[in-house]
Amino acid sequence: MAGRRLSALRQLMSEKGLQAYIIPSGDAHQSEYVSDHDKRRGFISNFMGSAGTAVVTETSAMLWTDSRYFLQAQNELDSNWTLMKEGDYLRKPTVLQFSPYSALIGMPSVPTIEVWLSKNIKSKGQVGVDPWLISSATWDIFEAVLRPCGVSLVPTQPNLIDLIWPGEERSASPKNPVFVHELKYSGKSCIEKLEMVAKELSERGASFLVITALDEVACMNTKYEYRVTMDFALQQFQCNFFGSQVDILDRYVSWTRFKFSLHCHLGILNLRGSDIPYNPVFFAYAILKADPLNLQVFMDETKLSEETKGSFPKNVLFFPYELFPDHLQKIAFGGSPIWVSRSSSQAVISAVPFGQRIMDYSPVACLKLAKNPTEIQGMRDCHVRDGAALCSLLAWLEHRLLQNESTSELEVVKHLEKIHRDMDKDGIYKGPSFETIAAYGSHAAIVHYRPTHETDCQISTDNIFLLDCGSHYKTGTTDVTRTVHFGKPTEEQIKRFTEVLRGHIALATVKFPKKTLGVRLDLVARKYLWEEGLDYGHGTGHGVGAFLNVHEGPILISFRANPADPGLQEGMFVTDEPGYYKEGEFGIRIENVMEVKSSKSKGDFNGLGGLCMEPVTWCPIQKKLIHVPSLTNHEVSWINSYHAQCLEALKPFLEIEDPCGYQWLNHKDAVLWVGNSEKLQGSIFSQGKCEGVYHLDIEKNLGEKVFSYTSSHLGFCKADLHPLSCTLALPSGDNDVELFCVKSHCQLSKISPDQEVLETIEIKNPGVACVRIRADSKITAAGCWDGR
Repeated sequence: MAGRRLSALRQLMSEKGLQAYIIPSGDAHQSEYVSDHDKRRGFISNFMGSAGTAVVTETSAMLWTDSRYFLQAQNELDSNWTLMKEGDYLRKPTVLQFSPYSALIGMPSVPTIEVWLSKNIKSKGQVGVDPWLISSATWDIFEAVLRPCGVSLVPTQPNLIDLIWPGEERSASPKNPVFVHELKYSGKSCIEKLEMVAKELSERGASFLVITALDEVACMNTKYEYRVTMDFALQQFQCNFFGSQVDILDRYVSWTRFKFSLHCHLGILNLRGSDIPYNPVFFAYAILKADPLNLQVFMDETKLSEETKGSFPKNVLFFPYELFPDHLQKIAFGGSPIWVSRSSSQAVISAVPFGQRIMDYSPVACLKLAKNPTEIQGMRDCHVRDGAALCSLLAWLEHRLLQNESTSELEVVKHLEKIHRDMDKDGIYKGPSFETIAAYGSHAAIVHYRPTHETDCQISTDNIFLLDCGSHYKTGTTDVTRTVHFGKPTEEQIKRFTEVLRGHIALATVKFPKKTLGVRLDLVARKYLWEEGLDYGHGTGHGVGAFLNVHEGPILISFRANPADPGLQEGMFVTDEPGYYKEGEFGIRIENVMEVKSSKSKGDFNGLGGLCMEPVTWCPIQKKLIHVPSLTNHEVSWINSYHAQCLEALKPFLEIEDPCGYQWLNHKDAVLWVGNSEKLQGSIFSQGKCEGVYHLDIEKNLGEKVFSYTSSHLGFCKADLHPLSCTLALPSGDNDVELFCVKSHCQLSKISPDQEVLETIEIKNPGVACVRIRADSKITAAGCWDGR
């Protein structure tokens, strides 16, 4: 099949005089994920990963992709294809594609596409590519490398894949209805946003703004101060595109710098759709005119009900999708300055004369990142629902496996969706935010593995299970990964999981100046893996939309720099997801969505102001995979606090929706306590509240404090801390309290109101000791606890 398709493509290439043809993965809007109708690269290569570029020559067929997809590509490409593994970031810097999800400065183990073409296509050769499917920035880079070698980059239309793709084999272009995203969820009205954007266009001297990215057209609403400073030094990128000199050697030059400030409520349509699976967007372009204010939207109007169209002000005009190129050309002929994004396609950019272009990254792309108060609350709320569903699923899966009931990866995916639907009493759940990754054993080592009927396998208690899932709600979007083992993990698995967890905690607790670029934070999460000479090939985090794309650029926390990244600011939501993958054996990833919040510090970062991140994802981290002695007091406290907050956040929802899931969450093996036998001098974790006063004495003190962690929501009404002892007064309640202490000898006593010792227990075991205080206030058990 692949051979016949390649032969047909090469025949067309020969007819058009092309020596090579490039097939990108995106669509005409430079989308990361595309509709089935636009999966041209998948059609020609059979590789279905979301990132990668195919190149076909007269004798070769190659696929470039990054390490997230190496294993998947090896499985999906046949013998006609060569996998070109894009590298990482430790070798000599090289210019790669400008995309939020591909490297700007990389460590290629193979030449980049443009370099390979420059060395393998003879002088006067021609390389074809559909100008609608390649960004202008990438086009410029390719042309800068190819032109000195006498190779021409040729805009090729119609698309050659379209000409060989039989209609009966190709999915139709989506015709799904578009609906209004209500004001109670979006927080800002359409007219407010239009007026503010028009004001900013006027201040920049632009008469028009061309919007091509689907999530920007759908909804970009925010309120925050936007100041961007860019100063990227890239490997020699100097060129005169009008025919004189192109110099791209080994020198470094400043590529671009721009500064601007916006104070905006920004958003365009407050519409959502479903033209791309798992992305609530629809196919459309938009052109905003500053004076007089109007917005032209180019889309299939049959997707809009008359009621929806009538809800917009009169200065929002709708036109057929196919008329966008003509309208763009018309305003370009008018001679007015036009703001076009660097990430727009080469076809869009080339339609605007050079002297009329205001070439900056779209203000909409950055301004939608910081959520307004309504969206922030919505994001927090939907993560509670999502956490409840995930806990219900894990409780169900654990029960089935312990009962020796067979369960497959696909069954997990289906049951998770059933839980979401069953819990959706008020109709705000809108489906998964990406294709669920349910990966058992060696499948978990494939970063973006998705189970199919061909790959589906049974889950057992013999290996790790990784679940990466997310949801769309009217209130927001979620993304979470948990790695669990329902049997006995190996020492290696525990060690690697702990290193990943420590990296996750390090990033979750770091404080940093406002507008810090994600590329500066990425190494924080890699520290403990790096110490072992290990790493992971994907970025550590990405932006998350508010009922929008789960991967929301241009922010990202990654070794891959993005020139459009405005830096982190309050109100943004990003993921924290370090991982480790051992090919053929297992994979580990721990992912929470984090809210970026203001943080006060003494130095205040020299007046810049500080930020921190707090989780909005709520689901316990499995205890048995943690190597407790490796943890610091700080890490123990974070885990204790996080799990206590999980219980507090999810209890009201789970008690009603899934009592079994709540019992699982409330069980001591689900709500975790971990202690460090070497560094932690004493710690308390309560699953509930107990009546009574207890006094703890520890024989020797090697630290500054016996008791290292307190939290008001755990039910402690008093905690007098001393180097050698502490007194705890606990109000009445229904559940047991567990007290953990450290050293070779410690003693716990129950104290009467008149300070009489009622009951005492001594612990002489070395290591971490556990004492349980029952709800009836009796001290019932003591023993050495190994952290599992």
